[in-house]
Formats: sequence, C-alpha cells, structure tokens
Amino acid sequence: MNYMSLKDHVYEYISESIKDGSLRPGDKINEQHLSDKL
Repeated sequence: MNYMSLKDHVYEYISESIKDGSLRPGDKINEQHLSDKL
C-alpha cells in the first residue's frame, strides 16, 4: 500500500479531471466540492 499525501490526492484528482474532460481550461475549482470528493 502506497502512502499518498493530501497534496498527491489533490494532484491526482485534478489531473484525472483534466484528462477525462470534466475540468477544462478556465474552470474554477470549488474547494468544498474537491474536499467532498477526496
């Protein structure tokens, strides 16, 4: 089991969101939504 810091979780989530098209250039990141997802 690999330990991932909170920073790593956030990076992975944002990176995947960009790749799958759910986060596009110029979109704002809602901190509450992000924390709910993690």
